[in-house]
Amino acid sequence: MKRFLPLLVISIAGCATRPAQPPESALATSICLVSESKDEFIGKRIKVAALLNTDHMHYAFLKDPACGSGSILELGRMDGVPEYERLESGWLEECAQRGSQGLCVVSKPVVVVGSVRRGDEGCLVLDIIHISNEMFSRSN
Repeated sequence: MKRFLPLLVISIAGCATRPAQPPESALATSICLVSESKDEFIGKRIKVAALLNTDHMHYAFLKDPACGSGSILELGRMDGVPEYERLESGWLEECAQRGSQGLCVVSKPVVVVGSVRRGDEGCLVLDIIHISNEMFSRSN
């Protein structure tokens, strides 16, 4: 007698990915405004022009020189964002050309679209959805 194993069908409809919203659907704002009105931006998709500061190992944050020193957004999730990986690769190549050994500190102007959340220590974190090194006008 042959035994047939039951076929288990798993519905993955609930796991289907939603189409990504274009970066243009984000609220254009500034690091200054986000820092002043923290709670208003939690859970929101924003677009900011800022300086990305990173050593590629210990820290990565966005800063606007026009704001006070405490006005920063830490970078959260960025893995799997092709634009970030491309920019980081270029920055690391630039570091190698400078002869940097070990940590390579970079501060570059970028435009970032991401979702704001509160981090473990209460600070604001921006999970990257899109990043570029092209500047934009806040009137966009």
